[in-house]
Amino acid sequence: MESTIGCLCEWMDSYLSHLIGHESEGSITALLKEKGWANELSAGLSKSYSDFSAFSVSVELTESGLENVNGVILIVFQYIAMLNATGPQRWVFDEVRVRRRCIFPG
Repeated sequence: MESTIGCLCEWMDSYLSHLIGHESEGSITALLKEKGWANELSAGLSKSYSDFSAFSVSVELTESGLENVNGVILIVFQYIAMLNATGPQRWVFDEVRVRRRCIFPG
């Protein structure tokens, strides 16, 4: 059972980091850059233990972003709420699987 949970956590980390850390049009990063609030954004598992994991979102803010930090936080949490409302999507898992094959062939 533990290996199943570990595998699920690994997939969920990949799923979330793929979507939250995406940089294309319509992404959090693109919106924050368009507003002039951020230079970059990264997301992923920051700590992982057998009984819990921590996922983090890091945003390198511009001066304008520092002045609008509440807006930045709101955008990130609204996006996470949208992901929660829509639920897991098969196409995202397929994209992550293809990406992993490119990085770790075999």
